Amino acid sequence: MNNVRLTINGQEVQVPGETTILEAARSAGIYIPAHCSHPDLPPAEELQSAAYVYQGGRRLENAFPDKAATGCGLCIVEVEGAAEPVKSCTTVVEAGMAVATESDAV
Repeated sequence: MNNVRLTINGQEVQVPGETTILEAARSAGIYIPAHCSHPDLPPAEELQSAAYVYQGGRRLENAFPDKAATGCGLCIVEVEGAAEPVKSCTTVVEAGMAVATESDAV
């Protein structure tokens, strides 16, 4: 696998090509907050919504059981040239990518 060079907050980072922006940032010691990203769990976008959950002894029905999970959105970053912020937990790095974790858009 080839390594990819990108910049995050002006810091050059080199990581394997299939790395997410969040993983690249963590490898460089750059903090991006993320609720849904845990090394031992799949990304939230791959999860199926439950039809119901329990709160104590009370059963709560999911009003939208067929709606796919989209993640928490806490880890969004700005990528130069992108129309909107992207989720760093699911966006794979590209050569020459310039990422900002702190901006007006984020």
